[in-house]
Order: sequence, then structure tokens, then C-alpha cells
Amino acid sequence: MVIEKIVNNNVVFSRDENGDEIVVAGRGIAFQRKPGAKIPLEDVEKVFHIQMGINTSRLDKLLAEVPLAILELTDDLLAYGRKLLKVELSDSLVLSLGDHIATVVKRAQEGILLVNPAIWEIKRFYHEEYLVGVKGLELIQERLGVTLPEDEAAFIAIHFVNAINEGDSQDLMRTTRLMQEITNVIKYHFNQSFDEESAYYYRFITHLKFFSERVIRATLTKEEEDTDLYDLIKSKYPNSFICVQKICQLLKEKYQCTVTKEEQVYLTIHIQRLVYKTSKD
Repeated sequence: MVIEKIVNNNVVFSRDENGDEIVVAGRGIAFQRKPGAKIPLEDVEKVFHIQMGINTSRLDKLLAEVPLAILELTDDLLAYGRKLLKVELSDSLVLSLGDHIATVVKRAQEGILLVNPAIWEIKRFYHEEYLVGVKGLELIQERLGVTLPEDEAAFIAIHFVNAINEGDSQDLMRTTRLMQEITNVIKYHFNQSFDEESAYYYRFITHLKFFSERVIRATLTKEEEDTDLYDLIKSKYPNSFICVQKICQLLKEKYQCTVTKEEQVYLTIHIQRLVYKTSKD
């Protein structure tokens, strides 16, 4: 690898064997070196691939301001997230999340801590991503000596949720709010609470996530496929079906969204399973 551009003493731009631009980090990696100089492999600590379309001027500024220790911490957190969530995550997440962590740490050192108004919803509906956030707080405490409140675990979780769903924070908050509204309809209709640590609740929430995301992005299915199945589910699970009609009314009035019979069938089945399992236990 050859130095193409020096960001600071610890970070440079280079290219990999395929000619793709990369960020190379290591303590003193650019010390007494100029663009064009070869980078000794023993000096390389981290390599980050740059996502196509990323704003390079912003990237320069970000890399210059984020300490190497935080980039390393964030890279380790990304590896932990990949393992726990079982998903592929772009190296570029290290850069955006590293920027966030650097900002949060600086604020905390100045005595400024933000409250996350959606912490309980994120903890409930994106539990595994939240656990990655908790791990992030542990790493920050261990390596930087900075203690952060659990609100920050939820903020970190949002970065992972967005990276997985290729969405943005606004969509995430709207989706989370809708999930809360739907679960409230279900709880009030059946007048019961649910074990949020159970496997069946997790399966229900997984379906609800995808359903809510489709509502927010206006990508619900348009075709009506199986009227016979719709009639069967309606007669077999009448109480769950009535609950779904209440949800449909909410979506129509508040989100101008019409739910097809096919979507109603799947939602009814998932709610029925959730309620049946809860009452059985």
C-alpha cells in the first residue's frame, strides 16, 4: 500500500489491491512520510473500506477529528454487532458511528448528556441492536474511562438499525412509534400484557417491524390474492380479526394507509398466536 493522502499522523488514504480507496490507520503511520511513500505492513492497525458516494470532504474532516482510539473501539463494536446480529455491515459504519461516539464522549466530558425519548421503544422493539449499544457503553467505559447513561445505548442502536435497514433516523422513529401504537391497540383490545422476553413475542415483533416499515415506506402489498383464506381466518379467529380491524382503522385515519386482505390475514395469524401462547402460559 502507498500513501495517497495524509489526514493526520495516524490516518492516511490509500488503495487496496483492487484499486478501491481505503482508509489506513495506525499509530504514527504517517510520521516522517509523504504521499507516495510505501506503508510498512507492521504499521497498519486498521483498514476501512470507503462506501461509494460518501462525501470525501466530510470524511477528511471526520477522520481528522476522531481519535484513533475511538476508531479502534468502534471497529471492535462493529465486529461485535456483526456477530450478534448475524448481518453484514459496511466498514463505513465505523466512520459515522465513530464520529457519533467522539461527539458523545466530548459532550459527556463537558457535563452535557442527552435524553433519548424513544429509549424504551428501541429497547423493546430493537432489543438485539440495543444490546450492541450496551456493549458500546462498556467499551467506552473500559477504554476511555467515560461513563454514559443507557440513553446512549439506544442512540448507538439506531446507527445499527439504520445500517441494517438502509433507512434514516426519521423513518426509524416513525416506524418505532407505529409499532408502539399497534401494540397498544392489541393490549387494550385483549386487556392483557405480554412477556416481552418470550420467543413468541420476539417472533411477533419481528413481523410487526417489517409490517410497520412497509406502512411508513408506503410499500404494503397491493394485490388481493386469497379471499377464501381471508374468510377462513376471519371466522376461525374472530377476536384477533376484530383487533386487526381496529389496527386497520388506525392506519387509515392516521397514516392514510389501506391494509389489504392478505396483510390482514398475516397480522391476524400473528396476533392470534401471540395471544394464544400468552393465555396458555
